[in-house]
Amino acid sequence: MEIGRGSSDATCPIVTLQTWLNLARIAHGPLFRRVTGQGKDVGPERLLDQEVARLVKKAALAAGVRPDLTETERAEKFSGHSLRAGLASSAEVEER
Repeated sequence: MEIGRGSSDATCPIVTLQTWLNLARIAHGPLFRRVTGQGKDVGPERLLDQEVARLVKKAALAAGVRPDLTETERAEKFSGHSLRAGLASSAEVEER
């Protein structure tokens, strides 16, 4: 899979990834890691799947995605799986 550059640095996924790697001082190992200390410390271990699910739900609620649903319904609908399924649908490929 290829990821293209955004139209500006503010929306470019490649710039964002490079910035994360630099600020988190990640040279090897897991890409997605726990951040602690009020966002100042990045741990060495990968995020657990439960943590990813919690972050996805929190971001969907904060962004007001699907305001037609109750907060409980939104929390149930948005997960790591919904991101994976949505990407597969938008790419017109089988999720597997």
